[in-house]
Amino acid sequence: MLRLFEGRDEPLEIVLQPEPAPEPLASPTRADEPPPEPSPEPVPAPKPLASQTRADEPAPEPERASAVASAQIIAFSSAMGSPGKTSLCINVAFELASAGKRVGLVDFDLASPSLLTALNQDSITAGLAGVKRLASQGRLFAEDLHRFLMVLNYDGVKLTVLPGAVGLGDSEPRGSSWIEVADQLIDKMGGAFDYVLFDLPSLVVQPQLVAHVLNLADFGFAVSGADPVSVERWLWFKAQLEALGVRETPALVVNQVRDSVLGGNAKGQLADTFERVAKTDVISFIAQDHNAFDLALREGLPLQLAKKASPARHAISMLVRQGILNQRSRLDWRVARLG
Repeated sequence: MLRLFEGRDEPLEIVLQPEPAPEPLASPTRADEPPPEPSPEPVPAPKPLASQTRADEPAPEPERASAVASAQIIAFSSAMGSPGKTSLCINVAFELASAGKRVGLVDFDLASPSLLTALNQDSITAGLAGVKRLASQGRLFAEDLHRFLMVLNYDGVKLTVLPGAVGLGDSEPRGSSWIEVADQLIDKMGGAFDYVLFDLPSLVVQPQLVAHVLNLADFGFAVSGADPVSVERWLWFKAQLEALGVRETPALVVNQVRDSVLGGNAKGQLADTFERVAKTDVISFIAQDHNAFDLALREGLPLQLAKKASPARHAISMLVRQGILNQRSRLDWRVARLG
């Protein structure tokens, strides 16, 4: 069970010494009756084959230095379309978990949630739909949140996921807004994880929600494709964020980089175009690797497990190690030119 509340002083323990119970009388037996057979040893139950559990079922968590420590919030956004936002979110989460961090993954894509689908998992909890119900009734408490979480165990590397649900973006939660639900999730998950990652809806679906979470995030990422259409969408996306009051433009990750669209030196052309046209530095280029991503999707695995040597996985690993774990500033990212 996730410990999402502060500890308290141990109660005073009073031990009373009860009087010894009298020894039971031996039950009489007839001389011709055989002695009772000993009870057979219990047969251990087979270990479950599934790699998923509800969050109230896993083994006890290791001790924390502080029960009130706050998680780092990482938000993934995009303008529109399918540039690979969810895939990047999953793989960043797994790289962090592989580094020994406790990671919570929230499928907050209200229009088309797909985190569990990408990982070939079925939801075994009410997920975000259950959170929405309790939040609308004013009954979302930290100690109850674990009922809606799932723990995915990959050979000891654990991801804790809050599944999404189709159709949640059609209406606001009664009695509260999605912004308030996001605030409550950040507050109630913050003490149990080192990092909480939000897979946000596209900006065209929930612009106010996206802007709000990006402003709260310690790390904001925007994912773009690697073609002229994606550059146009980024210009619109950046202008919309400024109009919505987002204080800092999220770090730009260009996905599916290939020479077949732009010719030779695709990275250089993209970097020059985004800097010249949109005044934006690309902090990571992720190569298009159909074989690796198709294998990961088919097996329901993060890239690190599906194809560790993939150039795309290498770029994501560099992004996590240099851009997140080392807490580099945006200036450092510009100098490093990850990817």
